[in-house]
Amino acid sequence: MPIGYAFPSSDAITLEEGTWTPSLGGNTTYTAQSGNYTKIGKMVFLNGSIAVTAIGTGSTYVISGMPFVSGTGYWGLSVGYSISLATAVVSMELVTTGGTTMYVFSRTAANVSSAANPIFGNGTQLFFSGCFMTA
Repeated sequence: MPIGYAFPSSDAITLEEGTWTPSLGGNTTYTAQSGNYTKIGKMVFLNGSIAVTAIGTGSTYVISGMPFVSGTGYWGLSVGYSISLATAVVSMELVTTGGTTMYVFSRTAANVSSAANPIFGNGTQLFFSGCFMTA
């Protein structure tokens, strides 16, 4: 054993796996909405997908229903696939900052910074994944 080795704490690190349902709220209807997660201690690995039939009164850039409250700070998740977005963008990311919602920030060709542009509309599909620490 190396000098200065620190033994792990006596606190058990738990492993949890499950599903969650991403939502845009309002009266949005979906072709599909699903998500999976793996939680190891305070670290959550998350993926999800949303396929909107009709946006109705749902949010055009906020996804709710995360299975755990994220820690404070900015936690970014990646978008792996998107189709039929309501706004043409050149980049997109999901950000959570201490709650159970994710905000879709995107950058249009004309902008030098990301903003909360309307992304979701009728027919939009979004697949995403990433990780964050819980509160």
